[in-house]
Amino acid sequence: MSLSAPARAATAAGTWTQVSNTVDVPRAGLTYHPSADWFLPAGTAKGLVHLQHGFSRSNGNLADLAEHYAAAGFVVFAPTLPSAGIFGCTVSNLGNNDPFLNNVATWLGQANSSGGTLARRPGHTRVIFGVPGLHADGAEATWTVAWAAAENARTGSPLKGQIDAGTLLLTGHSFGGAAGLGLTTGPSTPPFTDVPVPAPSQLRAAAFYGTDNAAPGSPGIPPVANTVPVALIQGAADGIGSPANGLGTCAVLQGVPKLYVSVAGARPDLSPQTLNQAAGVENIARWAALWLRAQLGDPVGAAWVYGIGDAVDAGVETQFVR
Repeated sequence: MSLSAPARAATAAGTWTQVSNTVDVPRAGLTYHPSADWFLPAGTAKGLVHLQHGFSRSNGNLADLAEHYAAAGFVVFAPTLPSAGIFGCTVSNLGNNDPFLNNVATWLGQANSSGGTLARRPGHTRVIFGVPGLHADGAEATWTVAWAAAENARTGSPLKGQIDAGTLLLTGHSFGGAAGLGLTTGPSTPPFTDVPVPAPSQLRAAAFYGTDNAAPGSPGIPPVANTVPVALIQGAADGIGSPANGLGTCAVLQGVPKLYVSVAGARPDLSPQTLNQAAGVENIARWAALWLRAQLGDPVGAAWVYGIGDAVDAGVETQFVR
């Protein structure tokens, strides 16, 4: 599944966001990957509109209409289907297209399934604590594993044979990190997913930025029974996620190895920061990547996160348990 950058726009009726991806349609022993556009309303969706173009057209021809539907509060799914094909895999039925169109119809039939195409739409809108938005979902890890396995085996895929589909590594920030942190304990539970889902067996390690397990307004930090190695990377100047909560969460991680990294001057919000943003991003990415490499057996990564990095990386302080 490939995503384009979200585009947010407004009309007199409301605000909506557009994202794009591909969907899978089996037919004649092959799997087709037509593109699709999604138009997501700003608030809670009133329903789903499947907007299908006509012969020799594409979803772009319906973009204006889709925008109006989204502004009115509907999620709009607008795929582009071919108009001609030797196997009948087309939007129009010329006599041999029933199997293909039936498979397209399953997109709608699986709308309530967490593994269905429509449930796996980009920008998965959910309501968290009464606030609708494009919130992270713990189930995304399962979707990613399924996509990786399919793409690794798909004839014609530029990634065929290039993906280690048996290894999943998680990274995330803020609520996305909290969703991932929950998944490291085994099951993902609400509010980090709509219904409980198990962690993929392929999960090997995780690294999160600006993430903690502290509940607002509650004393103490609940323990985290992680079953895979976890690194928590924290901006020391973070004005949203308390560094004390980040360090406290690392202390209650029950599984090892575990690592806490404090990056001086870094903060994730738009407030002034003493560390150049590009340098902060580089530091965070370096520590996350080397931590994940270390958990996969890389000696360079291990040497860095368990000693060398703290000694040579100015502005970074670490604590770890192996």
